[in-house]
Amino acid sequence: LRVEEDMPLEAASVSDSLDRVQKNVEEYFYGIRKEMFKYDEILSTQREALYSLRRKMVARPANAEEEEDGIADTMLEYCLATADEIVPNYIKDGVDAPGLSNKLAQFFSGIDLTADEISTVGAGQIKALVKEKVENVLETKEGELDAAKQGFSVEIERYIALTQVDNLWKQHLKDMDFLKEFVGLRSYKQSDPFEDYQVEGYELFQEMLDGVRRNTVYSFFQYQLKDEANKAKAKDAKPKKKKKSKK
Repeated sequence: LRVEEDMPLEAASVSDSLDRVQKNVEEYFYGIRKEMFKYDEILSTQREALYSLRRKMVARPANAEEEEDGIADTMLEYCLATADEIVPNYIKDGVDAPGLSNKLAQFFSGIDLTADEISTVGAGQIKALVKEKVENVLETKEGELDAAKQGFSVEIERYIALTQVDNLWKQHLKDMDFLKEFVGLRSYKQSDPFEDYQVEGYELFQEMLDGVRRNTVYSFFQYQLKDEANKAKAKDAKPKKKKKSKK
């Protein structure tokens, strides 16, 4: 053909075809990025909610009493919510007093509630009895820790809660990645992967928060003082009474 090696070969039909292919490819990947952004928005919302919770745990107000009350109130909420979760499982088909007593002792080490005492009250009064006993054992545990060092119960509560938040959030991110891959396969069953991801992702997030609560309660009551002098102080400690709510 006697053309130079560096001479471009051009044809309108070829150029148009290449333009169409490039446009289709760009639209395809734009659609993918747009779809992925929707998934990322869900995880971003969860991240903001968790970081908000974490900031509350980390925050140290100038007023020491306010700090102590805030952390202690969070711990009390966690304890009562955990007790409320446990009780119904042992009274729905008749009262299983030994089972309830053992389960509460598993989470609230040192709780003063025997199967015989549970058996003496009606099913309708069990929740109130458990609430009272849980509040008492929490005050006792906090009092023992504070006897070793003023404000020590607050330090332990914060440390345990933050540890659980960080550990379970890492696992939650792995679970969400797995869920994203799994729901993608459901498109073959005419199911909307994004809707499934949204619903099941929310359920996983709530399960994670419940795990933070349960693990924090369990770990707090399992914590034991190691120094013998502190153990001696704890034996003579008085329960840490809650201040009346300012609300």
